[in-house]
Amino acid sequence: MNKGITLIELLLSVGLFSIVIISFLQLFGSAFKEQRKILIKNALLNNASYAIEYMARALRMAQKDENETCISGGSNYEITPSAEEIKFLNYKGECQKFLLSNDSLKVAKSSAEMDLTSSALKVKKLKFIGSDSNPNEQPKITFALEFETIETKPQKLNIQTTVSQRNLDLP
Repeated sequence: MNKGITLIELLLSVGLFSIVIISFLQLFGSAFKEQRKILIKNALLNNASYAIEYMARALRMAQKDENETCISGGSNYEITPSAEEIKFLNYKGECQKFLLSNDSLKVAKSSAEMDLTSSALKVKKLKFIGSDSNPNEQPKITFALEFETIETKPQKLNIQTTVSQRNLDLP
């Protein structure tokens, strides 16, 4: 008897091997796509976290502008009618503001503007709501942001937080 493999056995084994390799490559490709999505979400969260922490720290340390050098009326914050911009006196006594401009979150001090978010991120919405009208309550600012990546299938993130002023300046 001859010991060997037939052509049919060889074709079957090559076919089975090809099916296993193709399945493995598809699984590997989908794992790479998921890893890319996770990295994009991670970058979105990191950028958003930085911007929110920066804004919260600055707003928490704001001072009452009693000399009206930055804000009229001697209040703590001035929010524009569109609610997309806030101006205040920071802890160094400088006039500072946060605003939305060209899908970017910006901070302005001494007429110089700086981006708080990377170019890979769009800020679709920025709204401020203030509660410093009652002089017997500590001033609070609520702000809401909507972030979006600039990918073909954009990832979105909505965040809202409230910050109260750290130093009491009640009468």
